[in-house]
Amino acid sequence: MNKLEKIIPKQWVSLDEEIHTSIKLIQLGIKELHEISHKNDFYHLSLLLLSGGFERFMKCMICLKYLDENGKFPTSEKIKSFSHNLVNLKEKIISDCFSREAPYEKQTLNQD
Repeated sequence: MNKLEKIIPKQWVSLDEEIHTSIKLIQLGIKELHEISHKNDFYHLSLLLLSGGFERFMKCMICLKYLDENGKFPTSEKIKSFSHNLVNLKEKIISDCFSREAPYEKQTLNQD
């Protein structure tokens, strides 16, 4: 039996919903950015939408890496321990998801 066959279908559905939600938040955040002008300088909503979308998307990436390494999704407690700090999430993705044998990729990702 493949280690991924043990995953409960509800977990896959939840991950799928989370990825779709993150994409919608990012799309809405970009749309709100386009509506900022000298008449409308309320940028807080766009930043909240973008940060929420990127946080969710990065946590999904971390969950998929955890699944790949452990054959199961992380617990809710483990996911909550990832924090809300986007810089820390990005660093965790870079350190966990990219091999040490590919320094060019790692260097490129760190340049943003």
